[in-house]
Amino acid sequence: MNEEIRKKAAELKNKKIAEKYKILECITILRIKEKAEVEKRIITAFDEIRKIEYSKSFSTKECDKVYKYIEYLYEKMGFQTESFWWLIPGVGGGCKWYEIKVHNLHEFFEAYFEDGIFCDFSCADLENGFVFDIECGEDDIDFYIKDIDE
Repeated sequence: MNEEIRKKAAELKNKKIAEKYKILECITILRIKEKAEVEKRIITAFDEIRKIEYSKSFSTKECDKVYKYIEYLYEKMGFQTESFWWLIPGVGGGCKWYEIKVHNLHEFFEAYFEDGIFCDFSCADLENGFVFDIECGEDDIDFYIKDIDE
């Protein structure tokens, strides 16, 4: 019975999250996936960067706007910052993975971090073939990056 209640609660939460993101003009939702539908190589890359022994790729000082962390990352790696094709795990605390095209990074992050407080952000960049995790470190913002096919 408890398992059934937990599943129903998760379904309702995921439905609410999907409704929130479907109305945003700053993104296009391409697919909503279960973890089992995500390619193994992407899951493996995420698992690798989340290991304690995985070295951070680089750090930066805190920015006043969350979207600037993405701009910093992409500019440092030499990628364009106009639009993004991402797969984001656990959007809004749910269990679904959202494959999206981001058209307006600033608006997307305002919606994603409603309270304006940044703690971390993980994502697979499907266009450029890497996963990344951005975390608040002790003094800086830490970036962890891994090629999907490495």
